[in-house]
Amino acid sequence: MITDKHPAMLLSSIMTAIIFCLAGMGLYAKTLALIAPSIATVCMIWAAYHFLSERSVILGRTIVLIFTAYITWFACLTGGIFSPGLFFFIIVMAGTVLFADLSGFFLVFGICAGLVAFFYFGPSWGPGALNLNEFRLVCFIILFSGIGFILLLMLKKHQALITEKQAAVEFSQKIQADAKNAIEAKDNFLANMSHEIRNPMNGVLGMIHVLLGSELDAEQRRYADIAYNSGKALLTIVNDILDLSKIEAGRIELDIRPFDLEIAVKDIVSLPELQARQKGLGFIYNIDTDVPRRLKGDIGRIRQVLLNFTSNAIKFTENGSVTLNVRLKEDKEEHALIHFSVDDTGIGINEEVLKGLFAPFVQADASITKKYGGTGLGLWISKQFIELMGGQVGVDSLEMIGSTFWFEAPFEKQLPEEIAQELSAVPINDIRVIAISNEPEPSTRLTKVLDQIGFNYKTCEHSRVIELVTLAKTNSIPFHVVIMEVSESDQYARTLGREFRQDLELNCLALILVTAVGKKGDAREFEDLGFSAFLSFPLDGTILQDAIRTVLSPTYRKNRQAIITRHTLAERKKRAFKILIVDDIETNVVTAKAIICTHGYQTDSVSNGLQAVEEAKNNKYDLIFMDCRMPEMDGYEASRQIRAYEALEKLTPTPIIAMTANAFERDRQRCKAAGMDDFISKPVNPQALIELIEAYKYGTVPSVAFDPPNFDMPGPEMYDIEKQEQALTALEDNDSRPSVFDRIGFLERFGNDRQLAAEVLESFFQEVEGVVDNLVSAVKQAPFDPENVKACAHALKGAAANVNAEQLRLAAVDIETQVGNGLKLDTIVVTEMIKENLNQFNRNAFL
Repeated sequence: MITDKHPAMLLSSIMTAIIFCLAGMGLYAKTLALIAPSIATVCMIWAAYHFLSERSVILGRTIVLIFTAYITWFACLTGGIFSPGLFFFIIVMAGTVLFADLSGFFLVFGICAGLVAFFYFGPSWGPGALNLNEFRLVCFIILFSGIGFILLLMLKKHQALITEKQAAVEFSQKIQADAKNAIEAKDNFLANMSHEIRNPMNGVLGMIHVLLGSELDAEQRRYADIAYNSGKALLTIVNDILDLSKIEAGRIELDIRPFDLEIAVKDIVSLPELQARQKGLGFIYNIDTDVPRRLKGDIGRIRQVLLNFTSNAIKFTENGSVTLNVRLKEDKEEHALIHFSVDDTGIGINEEVLKGLFAPFVQADASITKKYGGTGLGLWISKQFIELMGGQVGVDSLEMIGSTFWFEAPFEKQLPEEIAQELSAVPINDIRVIAISNEPEPSTRLTKVLDQIGFNYKTCEHSRVIELVTLAKTNSIPFHVVIMEVSESDQYARTLGREFRQDLELNCLALILVTAVGKKGDAREFEDLGFSAFLSFPLDGTILQDAIRTVLSPTYRKNRQAIITRHTLAERKKRAFKILIVDDIETNVVTAKAIICTHGYQTDSVSNGLQAVEEAKNNKYDLIFMDCRMPEMDGYEASRQIRAYEALEKLTPTPIIAMTANAFERDRQRCKAAGMDDFISKPVNPQALIELIEAYKYGTVPSVAFDPPNFDMPGPEMYDIEKQEQALTALEDNDSRPSVFDRIGFLERFGNDRQLAAEVLESFFQEVEGVVDNLVSAVKQAPFDPENVKACAHALKGAAANVNAEQLRLAAVDIETQVGNGLKLDTIVVTEMIKENLNQFNRNAFL
């Protein structure tokens, strides 16, 4: 309902203005049939306003209905159902919102609907007396202006009705906007920090990797292994450094996958064991015998929680020991509730503090931060993870006696077939093999090959094989492969093959026959008996290893392909594994090719998305590495077009791996949405690149692509305030600027292969001048194109990162960040900064 004269006057004024504009358009077009009705309508509107001003409801309806009649006449003159004038009914419907009674709304709504139906089913009006196509822009301006003013009137009415609430709404909106900006600023800062930390961490891991390749004694190698694993855990933390923000925003997702609890715990405790030993403490861990080993869950989050609990226990314990216990709380057919507890003999916690201990930023005492460091976030993050899993956390403590931090979480049990499908991803020595023969024991020609490969195998008489396989499965340490040797008669193998095939508990094992008396046609017969591979003596270790890897791969087991023979293995090797590299920066292409080709793979390369689509259509590739930002067509669009072509032609999709310097979660999701299968960030880690290729080559990709990476909890030093302040002070010191050229890190990335590194460096020198010139031109371009500047800066950043040109890379990062934040660039300063950094690199870049 219109509550006073002011809104009614505004409504009348808006409609009068619209009518005059339309009449003026008709006058210009010499459509005199529109002039008189326009004048009459205006007079009727203001007459209604004058005589009905005290009856607000009737006044509002009358104004809207008069305008409706006018618009109906206007539509008749301009083409009927084909007239854009029908869109002015939107203004009529918007005006009905000013009525408080439903009857007025439905009345106007029914009239408008009836008029539209009349125009649709009525006579054809033809082009009409006035052709609005000649005045399309003017008509749309009038329409949008009218709708806008009506909406403004509705807003004013709304504000008049809820004046007291409006202040609270505005305040709430301001708080939400400020919070959103603060979260975005924090996310951007953490994302940039994670990106900047990644490079030095690559250097640390590279050095440890080189160290592991040298001659070390057993203890030194164990220390180096722990350091390497801890470095990888820290790099994982960097990749998921926005964890706190994700929890607050409700964006944390669990990464559910199969794992072996005993192996996982053994790996997790290696770091706290060393920390406890260095502090003079004892460290014990115990897993009860009734706890299921083969489970499914987010072992990365469990690792984070356990490392947090054990690190805290070691930090706050001066004498005594720390104990990790794992026991079964509840056992069901498909699920198990596992209870984890960490006991220490440390300082204990006051009972009042225990109540809020799992709240963020809470510690037992203010002096703890100064003495031990830490932020108090670890326990809160751990609590969120466990509750997300459907579990709970708690603590029991006595001051000066010690504490017990515990959590329990439900885990799904693995099915036997799921256990089998994961085997091809585990190391060779973790695949359990049982070897039998028609003789009492397998011959040395078979056992020598097994020893050479490094398989974990057992031998027995063929009459006991089913008994041993069943017993091993009952004890949750199943065999994965049964190798049957035939030196004289293969009748026993045929009999056992039938028994394995008929037993639902045993037919998930892979059966391999190795014979010295095979004849043509035997392979097909044994395939019908359920055998996966048929090999013959003399037996090469590589052939047997390839056969076992193939029959245990998820692809083979899922599709149950034809039996593997020596010839099929040879054919698989002859079929080249072709890789396409798509990148517009030559340095990036040379780097990727150099790494990949040294491992024997064949590569092709193109420089933009258009070329990639054509190559994918004309050639069959086994893997495509796709840069995301390229000229002419970016990687996202290229991936979409390749997927569309594959779907149209009903082709098997080629795995597409995104290879980009932007390694944040939003980039992963954008790549996923474009149809890409996986993600690897720049600068590329050679080992990670080859491991990724081999995972896709052998069909042993260990995780679901694009899921959030495992998040490993840092050690206590991560939350040491004094160390953080020292690090910040060091960064502010002019003497601790990044190096112009990180020669050591650059060589380590390429395995200290100077020839390979020199080729990459030469490629960089050949194209960097052009990349810099493109960036300078983009910065100077008028009008300023921020997307072009960001693309050029991104290209320079990636090329500089590949040759460890740290200062040049940071300069490009700074430009990309400033433009992304909407800041204005000083053309002269940016140009001089980039060219000065490039000149410094040219003077220092030698091997």
